[in-house]
Amino acid sequence: MTDSEIKKLEELAELMPDNGKVKLALGKAYLATGRVDEAIKQLEAATETEPDNPESFLKLGNAYAEMKDYENAINYYQRALLLDGFYVEAMYCLGMGYVDSNDIDEAQKIIERLEQLHPAWAQALKSYLSKLL
Repeated sequence: MTDSEIKKLEELAELMPDNGKVKLALGKAYLATGRVDEAIKQLEAATETEPDNPESFLKLGNAYAEMKDYENAINYYQRALLLDGFYVEAMYCLGMGYVDSNDIDEAQKIIERLEQLHPAWAQALKSYLSKLL
């Protein structure tokens, strides 16, 4: 994402302050460019504007994970899964959060669930876990 593309999203966000999709897009752009504090601000606004959009909660969890705030990351991944219990990416990220916070038992539960839903994601999480053990 280029600075000019982010600038256009910022302008759009000013024009459409109640649009959660714009806030989500801007938050994702900030996150992709390492502007984590700004990403969190936009993604929190996106979750308030569109509280039924699990992707906003997922990306907010990713922002907190980027800051190594795994407690908040796990909380937002869980909220994404409350909205969509089959959101495999959120499930995988939740498992990563558990691994990173050294909660191996919970990570194993996520691996078991992923094995039923999407074995490739389960294998990726197992691989990540095995590197840390």
